[in-house]
Amino acid sequence: MFDGCENDKFRFPSINQISGKRKIIEATLTWAENGYNNADKSKYLCAIRKVYTDKLDIKKVREVFTRMNEWCSYRNEVIHALMNKNTESLYSGLADRVSEGMVIARDFDNLVKKIKRSGVIRKSLNLK
Repeated sequence: MFDGCENDKFRFPSINQISGKRKIIEATLTWAENGYNNADKSKYLCAIRKVYTDKLDIKKVREVFTRMNEWCSYRNEVIHALMNKNTESLYSGLADRVSEGMVIARDFDNLVKKIKRSGVIRKSLNLK
């Protein structure tokens, strides 16, 4: 995700949007799972790794991301169906997908709260 960030066109994901938060968490989670080398031993990255390994159930986080990706694929199908005026296929299972989306959003919000609440990141960087 962060490869090529030296490129002038690279834009770091915004933490103000759910997709940006997801990209950042996925990238740092992959980094935390695979370990780190000496070049990556910044205080911030070590603090993130500690939060992920101590506070989160990584399997559950991956499951939330899988469900989120599946839901986003469905959302894209809905958009394309609307553009093609194929609305009949939209209504089958729509209510279930809306409910599922709310559950996924709640699970993701809880994940973000666990990362924020731990305080490990702020303490390691001496932030107030």
